Amino acid sequence: MSASHSLQGKLVVFADASNTRRVLLPLPNTYNAALELAHRHFPLIDFETIALQTDELEICRGERVYITAESWEQVVLHVSRLHVVSNPDADASMDDLTASETETVVDTAPKLSLNLRDCELRTLTIVIGYDTSMRKAMNAWMQHFDEPDSDPRFMIGYERRVTDRDTARGLGLRDGDVIDVFKKHVGGKPVIYLFSPVECRGPCQIVSGPSMGVFCCVSGGAHQIFHRNLCTERNYRVDSRDSS
Repeated sequence: MSASHSLQGKLVVFADASNTRRVLLPLPNTYNAALELAHRHFPLIDFETIALQTDELEICRGERVYITAESWEQVVLHVSRLHVVSNPDADASMDDLTASETETVVDTAPKLSLNLRDCELRTLTIVIGYDTSMRKAMNAWMQHFDEPDSDPRFMIGYERRVTDRDTARGLGLRDGDVIDVFKKHVGGKPVIYLFSPVECRGPCQIVSGPSMGVFCCVSGGAHQIFHRNLCTERNYRVDSRDSS
């Protein structure tokens, strides 16, 4: 019996990189058909960079590895879950291949340099096309700092959130502009961000648990960091008298 016949009727789970979205689907017979099916259910990933990974084979040793067209038939017989991810190297390798074959291809698409930074003073400068999806910048950040499942929030001026559907041109970005990166969790604990576009004077109040940590990031200037642990009153409240 051929591998294609063995795959008939088999169901597998297609999951995103963070394993938060999962879809049970019939397994296609071919690798290309699997990519098309994955893109249909995970449309936010560019088809040019979409890829499949598995960690279920013994040879994977618990780590996710890419599935290729050559290994497709042997791999899918033994797995029940496929991770749908974006492989930024796929787009780059295709560009390199095209350039090496023609030797006359010149990339004339307009590009700009963007500076990504977070409250830990980590920075990353990337060059991206004006009409390229901002997902490339997001993936570059998570790959550079080895945080594939961090799912950070990208913001411009603490007012506008950047999505993977946005482009630099659509956002009105210019060469050298800054994008702030915020984590949703620090040390396994939820993070709450309080944004104020203007200076706030007057009493304020925060309701919390028995104790809380304050991690404050100030935009512009030296990009200072303030960290303070507060011990709250018995009613779990912190008011302006505890501010610094």
